[in-house]
Amino acid sequence: MLPTLSHLGPNADVYPAVFHLGLNADLYPDWTSAVVHTVPFGINLGQDDHFYGSITVGGTYDANRVASTSWNILPVNPPGSNSTFLRNGVQNLLICFSLNSTSSCTQGTNSTLDFNNNELVLPAAVPCNKDFFISRELADGEDASRWDPSESILVPANITSLNAKACRNLDENDPSPPVLGRPFFQATYAYVNRSGAVFIVPANPFNLTVKAETFEANQTLVPITSSATELRATGISALAFTLLVSLAYMV
Repeated sequence: MLPTLSHLGPNADVYPAVFHLGLNADLYPDWTSAVVHTVPFGINLGQDDHFYGSITVGGTYDANRVASTSWNILPVNPPGSNSTFLRNGVQNLLICFSLNSTSSCTQGTNSTLDFNNNELVLPAAVPCNKDFFISRELADGEDASRWDPSESILVPANITSLNAKACRNLDENDPSPPVLGRPFFQATYAYVNRSGAVFIVPANPFNLTVKAETFEANQTLVPITSSATELRATGISALAFTLLVSLAYMV
């Protein structure tokens, strides 16, 4: 089971609620006799006093949080192994870190996705005060010249510049793996399915209402690039998602 989430609502000091997200954690809404599973779920943590995040369950994602046209799945390490993310909030990844989206990933770095960690721990060559990108390693025989920059995921510098404690660098000779902690879930919108696979898109920093849409791994997304492009909710059934909560996460 993943760690609990609190600090719900635009003000983190008002009676914070707690949600358990996991394969054995269910919701029992008072308006229906149906049991609602908390996995799959979509999540963005937001940032206190700057922008809201959201949680969605029931096979939906928040279309007003995405800033990309397609989902990227985080590659587990070793390749082909089962995800551990739903067990303990931690997953080993094989990814590349770069300062631009056009660099193809020919040799990945063993890294850790850790929902329990309150900081990003970056390679020495990736400054905390700069935008950076993560991307999957190219498959055997894949042509690096045909690398699609849209497969790189942006983590903007404003996430760490708003809180200096949210990021640090490994020493150059430190063999420890880089860590994508909770600030990563502020910079991105994540959708986690029942097998623990984590689908990621960059998130936008706008305080928008929630727009629940059905998740499909291969769907074309409509990126939100400004508050003026907000997608309006249109008659979503309560049973379709059942939980949509604004978050103001503080690190």
